[in-house]
Parts: sequence; C-alpha cells; structure tokens
Amino acid sequence: MQPEYALLTVSLALLVNTARAQQSASAAVTSLCTELEYNKQLKTHFATKLSRAQQALNDLTTEAAALRLALAKATAQETKVQLVALEALALSRRAKASEELQAAKTDYKTLIDTLEARIAQLKAALRFRPTQPPQKKQAAATASQNTFGATTLQCTITLAEVASRDNECVTTLANTQALKNAAAELAEATTINLIKDDHFTYKNLKITALAKGTVNSATTEASTDKDCADSDTARGSYDHGVGVDLVFDSEGTVHDTVQLFKDRNKNSGCADTNKAEHPTLVTAKKVAHVLCKAIQRSLIPQKTLKSETPDTLAADDTMQKIAIALQPSKYKEGVEVSDKAAAVKAIFGGGTVTIQTKYFQPLTSTELKYKIGAAEHTNNVAAAAANTDIGHSLAILYIRGQQHSKLASTKEAVGDKQADGCSDKKGTECTGECEWDKQEETCTPKKKGEGEKEKDGKAASTCAGKKQDDCKSPDCKWEG
Repeated sequence: MQPEYALLTVSLALLVNTARAQQSASAAVTSLCTELEYNKQLKTHFATKLSRAQQALNDLTTEAAALRLALAKATAQETKVQLVALEALALSRRAKASEELQAAKTDYKTLIDTLEARIAQLKAALRFRPTQPPQKKQAAATASQNTFGATTLQCTITLAEVASRDNECVTTLANTQALKNAAAELAEATTINLIKDDHFTYKNLKITALAKGTVNSATTEASTDKDCADSDTARGSYDHGVGVDLVFDSEGTVHDTVQLFKDRNKNSGCADTNKAEHPTLVTAKKVAHVLCKAIQRSLIPQKTLKSETPDTLAADDTMQKIAIALQPSKYKEGVEVSDKAAAVKAIFGGGTVTIQTKYFQPLTSTELKYKIGAAEHTNNVAAAAANTDIGHSLAILYIRGQQHSKLASTKEAVGDKQADGCSDKKGTECTGECEWDKQEETCTPKKKGEGEKEKDGKAASTCAGKKQDDCKSPDCKWEG
C-alpha cells in the first residue's frame, strides 16, 4: 500500500471513530434504564454549571465589596489607584456574570425541572411496565357457578406477583459507560435518542382461552401449565381441560431519534415541542426542545480576581481599558494606544504574585472598629466584605474619609501652603518642614513647637498697632 493511501485510510478511520464517539452516549439510549442514566448525567451537568456560575457571581460581589472597603480605608495614592482599578475590573466581570446568568437561568431551570419530571416518568414506567407478561401461579376448579344456566365449572387462575425491576438498571448501566459522555457530546449533537412516548403506557396484554373435551370435567389443577383439567398432566396428555395463555404484544424498538434543531440544522433554531398532543406527559420532543434552548446559552463562570497576577492583568482587555481611563494626563481620549499592557504595568508593575496574596490576604488582618449605638464592633475588612452588614462598614469609613478631607480643606483655607508642599512627597522625600505619618502613610507639615507659638504670640502683641514709621523692631515687619 502506498504511504499516501495508508495515511488517507488512517485519517478516514479517525474521522469515523470521532463521529461515533460524538454520539456514543445518545446511541446507548435504547431502554428505560439507559435513558434514565442519560438524563441524570445531563441534569447533573447543567445543575453544576448553574451552581458554579452563581458562585462565581457571589465571589465577584464579595471581591468588589472587599476592594471598596480597602479603598475607603487606604491613604496612599498609589494604593488607591490600584484598588480603584481592581474594583472596576471586579464590577465589570460581575456585571457580565450577572447578565449571562440571568439570560441562561430560566432555560437551565426549565431543563433541570423537565429532566427531573422525565426521570420520575421513567422510574414509574419501570414499575408499571414489566418486561415479561404475568406468570400463572395457580389454577383452582370449582363447580359453583351457573353462568351458563346449569352447573358451570369455575376455573380461577391466580397470577404471580410481578418481579421488581429495581436492580435491572444496575446491571444494564455496567455495560454502557458511554452514557457518561452525555454532556460532552452535546456541542456537536443535532439529534438524541429518547424512549418513545407510547412506551409510557400499560403494555397491551393478550389473553387466549383454551378448552378441550368436556370442560365441566376439568376439576383438577394441571400444575405444569396452571390449567384446570381432569388430571395433573401436561397439556396434550389430559382429555378434558380449560386454561388461558397471557402474552404481551411485540414492541420492537422502544426508542426514537429526536431532533434538537429544525431539519437537524443548528442555524434553523430549536425543533418544536408538542405540548398540545400530550399535555400531562413529558414527551421526547419536549425534552429535546428545552435541551436545545439550554445548549444555546453560554454559561461559563467569570474568573475571580484572586488568581490574577500583574502579568495576567496586563494582558486583560478590560483591565487595559480601565488602566488607560485612570491615566487621562498620559493617555488622551480618542487617541489609539499602541502599548496597552504598559498602561496596566504603570499601575501594578509586573510579576506573578497573585492578587489574593498582595491585596486580599492582608485584608484578613486589617482591623475595622466602629460603634453602632453603644455596641462596639471589631472585624477585619475581608470578613466585613462578606457580611450583610457591609453598609455600616462603608458608612464608617466614608465618614472618616470625609473628616480627613474637611481637615485638609480647613488647612488650605487658612493659607497653610506648606501642606501642599508636603502632600506629594513619599517616604524618604518627606524631610525638612515635613514629617512622615507612618499610621496614615502620608506626608504632613511638622507641628510648631511651644516656643514658636510663644514667639509668634509675643511678636503679634508687640507689633500690633504700630504705624509704618515705627514698625522697625526686629520682630516687626510692615506689610502694606
């Protein structure tokens, strides 16, 4: 065989096997038990997706709240900018997560409820739809009837209890591992196999009456065939007898291939359901319809910020936009930015230290103390963010922030220009007329000593009232 033909054969084999694998789970649905497991797999998959999306939304909400509290408590300008950027990213992801969740929630819940009802329907069918017809347990003959005018023989045939099918599914599913691929195959599926709707009814039982000889003489039980006969022998050996045979109508294939999409085309929309035909039955078409609608809803949990790093943030499109917006003096509005990652690095720098380690972990040891009435409260910022009482925490920090702002405004109003000269300095730059406040992490003017206050007061009292010609003392200076 030529190499190119061999390669073509292998490629075709792979394509065929891939196609088979894509539908292996659906193809395995050939009985009540196999569809039962198929539906369980789908229900677990969509319920888990819904739960994870909701949890991601909750986590992003908590992260945004924690960052807001941290921002309200922060004093260093560099830290404030970082926290503002992180909170904006958390809120952006939260908004997207909320939008996707709200769009998908109804379809997901409808599918989960439908699958639950279908599962209950399948379990009920296992109870009322035995695989074999009822077995005869006993035949008792008595001549106590006069239905036919004279003494009429009564042959009472008792049926055995129907065998339970509870363990049937355990045995069946052991040989159908393909069902575990149910959810994974949905991305490529356009049809699925489900049990026929007419399978959720009682089986049609056919009763055949048999008689031979003088039936009125059949007063003994023929134990082998459970007939009433003149002797306890097999059919064909006694001369007089009466009995019945019970059989179910032949079923044939019990499943149907049901379309998820109209004309098996994903671009044509979901296939119609048939509510009017069976208003009380969870039909195969209804299952396919709600499954199709859920498949079309993207519900990927939004990533939380805790696992991000400065390097991953620099590559994030949303964070790039946030970083550019936070630096208006550097990036003019309407001008295309060539190196957007640099805008993020200007705020966060680089590295692989996670946001959890650098920003969220310290919040577990950052105390937040406040009073509500006479009750004192102490908590850490991280815990406060997850608390329903977060409004109180934000209010306290906001008021404190306003007090600091008011104090700064008062200083500026009385002409303390020295405050402006100190406020922009950082760490070791804060010298001379300025001093570094370690607790607040700010640079402020040095406080005047008692001697300076005394001198200023004395000078004021000595010079006050002097005219320009007399204002010549070393402590006095004329200011026209």
